[in-house]
Amino acid sequence: MAIHDPRQLVLITCRGKAVVLGKARDAQDIIATSWHSPASQDPALYAVFVSNKLDFALNLLRHSRVFCVNFIVYELRAQAAFCARHAGEHIDKFKETELTGAECEKIDCPRIAEAVAHIECELQEDRTIGDHVLLVGKVVASEMKDARAKRLFQLGDAFTTTKD
Repeated sequence: MAIHDPRQLVLITCRGKAVVLGKARDAQDIIATSWHSPASQDPALYAVFVSNKLDFALNLLRHSRVFCVNFIVYELRAQAAFCARHAGEHIDKFKETELTGAECEKIDCPRIAEAVAHIECELQEDRTIGDHVLLVGKVVASEMKDARAKRLFQLGDAFTTTKD
């Protein structure tokens, strides 16, 4: 059963150790998801669901135990689509999309400088649920740059935003 209502799309950034073609290296990735939500106020927790097919990103997240939720605007829909459709194992998604990586304040993780808001999380829970993995992070820092920005929403294979 498909969920057809528009859902806000976010980009999850992560960094960690990876083994690619037998060589260990530091790596980072950007993944897209529209399944995310606050999970608790006290303590502050944020939940994201990630496809269990994203082995590379999940391994980075599990190794580093941190991730950043980046809220982006409609104008970045092409970059979001690229991140959703390509694995990060052999490409640098920051370079390919021309998104600017910036360091998070409290965690060792990149964030997207163009994001209108971001939430820095320390991984608390990691559970496979069907064909997705539920990641619950303790919120350790957050920033809202522009509360009025037109955020990106996903409707199946299409993207949309809110009216003026």
